Amino acid sequence: MASSDDVRDLFAPPRVLAADGGEPGELLLRSAEELGEYPVTVVHSLREWAGIAPEHPLISERARGDWRTVSVAHSLQSRVRVTGTGRSNCPF
Repeated sequence: MASSDDVRDLFAPPRVLAADGGEPGELLLRSAEELGEYPVTVVHSLREWAGIAPEHPLISERARGDWRTVSVAHSLQSRVRVTGTGRSNCPF
């Protein structure tokens, strides 16, 4: 099990701003760091990774003593095929 020192080494010290929350005993904590740019959804991140490293494993599980793996690109292709959201597979 990891010690608390090991865990502390994983993260930068928090920079937090504190303010009175308005209600008695209420304290509002806010990060001193501005929120950077981030993807709108997880699917946006998957699409980006599919362009960078399409064969990178996304999900792996044991299957009869071996590993069964689904790549980032394959997971997106499967999503399109299953949900019908891709133009070529859409029945409408």
